[in-house]
Amino acid sequence: MAITWPANLPYEGLRDNYGIPNFGLPLARSEMQSGKVRQRPQFTLRITAMDMAIFFTPEQLAIWQSFLVDTLGEGAAEFTMPVWIATTRTHQPRTVQIKDGANGVSEKPFADTKTLVSFTLNVRNL
Repeated sequence: MAITWPANLPYEGLRDNYGIPNFGLPLARSEMQSGKVRQRPQFTLRITAMDMAIFFTPEQLAIWQSFLVDTLGEGAAEFTMPVWIATTRTHQPRTVQIKDGANGVSEKPFADTKTLVSFTLNVRNL
């Protein structure tokens, strides 16, 4: 069964932290005898990194931590979640994975009622 983002967690990231540092993975390069360089995609899937930051309440943070550790196996598994698609200006479901798993997630307390959770998603076919 496919893993999906918990319905009781917000998925809309902060606009200030939303970003796509590069669009896709680096190309594979092969030098040729004539001096030219042949470039080609490394993979058939287009995978794009997307920076995210989401505020969670204490209750939501507990759900998030359980999802990250138990459901995703320390953040190793792929899952489906709504992702902002700039060209359509809507959120659409995409298969994603947290870059570096649980090690790539940071949590920062914000006031007494919120925690800012930041991570980078590897998004398929953004």
